[in-house]
Amino acid sequence: MRETIIMDKGQGHNVGAVFLEKAAERPNSIAFSYDTEGESLTCAQFASIVISMASHMRRHGISPGKTVAFKSDDPVAVLSSIFSVALLGARWVFVDPSPTLMSKAKVDLLLDTEPDPAKRHDRAVLVDASWARPPAGTNVNEPPRFSWLPI
Repeated sequence: MRETIIMDKGQGHNVGAVFLEKAAERPNSIAFSYDTEGESLTCAQFASIVISMASHMRRHGISPGKTVAFKSDDPVAVLSSIFSVALLGARWVFVDPSPTLMSKAKVDLLLDTEPDPAKRHDRAVLVDASWARPPAGTNVNEPPRFSWLPI
């Protein structure tokens, strides 16, 4: 039997923080399944990716009020970027990075999972498997701190 974790806390709550709170309560529950072969991630695994991605974004200057554009076909990368951006108090947009959209959205950081540099926007930062791990120099023995966020 599949367990459903309800994350509705009403308006005014940060979806990234609420997910981390629920993941701490039920770390072995399935966060989501992402392919037809039944591949899935537990809440603990997905929370680890979300925290690592948020740490990478913070190192790229993302903070409350900034905008992150994300381009990817990878459902794990897309969902983790949404939660990570929320944790940082930033805005998230999923775009085809045309100059008009980049300008209108006032994008501060463009992330892309496209490994081929010829197919990636020249301003894009590559999000690869290393983003699922904390950035170099991160103290992994301390929980991440998002000082602006009351958790």
